[in-house]
Amino acid sequence: MQSVEDKIIRYAYIPLLFVFAFAYEQKPLYAINQNTYFLHGLANAGAGFLKLDWLAQTIDPFPVFSFLVKIILQFPGEHAFYFIYVGLLAVFFHSILGIVCEVMDIRRSRVTYLTYSALITILYSGLLNNLLAKLPGSALFSMLFSPDGLLTIGIAGQFVLGATFQPSTFGVLILLSMYMFLRGKTLTAIIFLATAATIHSSYLLCAVIMTSTYLTIIYAKTRDIRKLLLPGVFAFALVLPVFVYNLIHFLPTNAEITAQAQDILVNYRFPHHARPLDWQSIFQSIVVIISLYLTRKTRLFQLMLLPFLMAAALTAVQLITGSASLALLFPWRISVVLIPIASSVILAYIVNNTFRYFRPYIEKYNHSLYALIIFTVLAIGCHGAIKTITLLNSPKTGMTDSVKYITGTATADHVYLIPPDIESFRMAAKVPILVDFKSHPYKDVEIVEWRSRLALADSFYSADQKTACGILDEIRSKYAVSHVLMRNESKRSDCGGMIEMYKDSDFIVYKISDFK
Repeated sequence: MQSVEDKIIRYAYIPLLFVFAFAYEQKPLYAINQNTYFLHGLANAGAGFLKLDWLAQTIDPFPVFSFLVKIILQFPGEHAFYFIYVGLLAVFFHSILGIVCEVMDIRRSRVTYLTYSALITILYSGLLNNLLAKLPGSALFSMLFSPDGLLTIGIAGQFVLGATFQPSTFGVLILLSMYMFLRGKTLTAIIFLATAATIHSSYLLCAVIMTSTYLTIIYAKTRDIRKLLLPGVFAFALVLPVFVYNLIHFLPTNAEITAQAQDILVNYRFPHHARPLDWQSIFQSIVVIISLYLTRKTRLFQLMLLPFLMAAALTAVQLITGSASLALLFPWRISVVLIPIASSVILAYIVNNTFRYFRPYIEKYNHSLYALIIFTVLAIGCHGAIKTITLLNSPKTGMTDSVKYITGTATADHVYLIPPDIESFRMAAKVPILVDFKSHPYKDVEIVEWRSRLALADSFYSADQKTACGILDEIRSKYAVSHVLMRNESKRSDCGGMIEMYKDSDFIVYKISDFK
């Protein structure tokens, strides 16, 4: 028979789940990485003229996610993206809380459980960071306690939870997989691993690492190699389709082009993701090591230790060899789940020991403390609900007056040359563009072409009048560009043959005169 404490904890679970999910801050569509990851899905759904965009015609690296985007856009509509992310946030909270409860004594009292849940929510919602930001010299606090701080994201700026719904958010399924494995549900755990890797193929190596960890733990426990056959074959069969897709579509064209493309990605496009060794990664590794010490007598220890050691070994190989191929496999990516688990374990240890040390005072004021925690959770929930309502009524990212004009006048043969640093233009206007810096293809020859387009665009916007006009002639003859977007503060006058079609305080839209 359940105690009163157990019943309160059980009934509080669902509200806590939704408070966490709605308190986490999302950005309006289509922001940051959604400009890259949503392109193929929106193009396939027939949004605007995106299907005619060059990048939309390159090989899709995330076909399952693109199909999901297409279906959602055509049936429930754009707002559904926000609520799917809410669901994934709930999975994240469920998994983190479940893992910690499996190995730490958080559920021993309702006050401990609710306090811990509230603190996790405050950390990931950014409320703590907002409060600490008011203090002088708060930069260090921001690096630690923001939703994308050192305690919540992985090494080299990689993460599971970001400000937008995107393929990487399905990394929550790796956390759920680890929780299922702790509960003895190995095949279910493997299904979740394979699903994460299928939606975001950058998780393929993570899936291999975690499957190897599961099999190692099973063998260490049973000493029966036959016990490894079913889960091993099952895991291989589930990831085979995405592995074959990537093998077929992203095979190296030749050594020279592949090396050039890898250099572009590693050293130009995202060096922040491809260079894992800095003081921040050292700090985060220490956080994981501390959590390993705290869980050394629990089942979580091996489940974290083995992936940590495998990732560390592969990372060391990459650093020693300087291999661009290995850097682009991101062997340190498993840290996106290890670090949130590690920081959550450390927080649970602090909460448990604080309540144990101050037990006499807590028992004396138990009802008052319980009421305070309930009030805090309700306040966070109300704040999250208000944020969600505001989000649903927010304009999409990048919907400037010039974009509204372009959206209203665009035709199928329009192609825009834009400043490459304006990452939201393509998705907001839903028209083809020459190139931008944010969004790039993944096939080696296409990466080289992307860099070539980007070099031309950069040179046009940075050149003086005479040089820029010559570059524009090259661009329009080579890529059939029909329109040019210029910032209004540009000191350069337009080239001959450019007709001003629209102007506001921020941008000027030109049509190239020989375009029909």
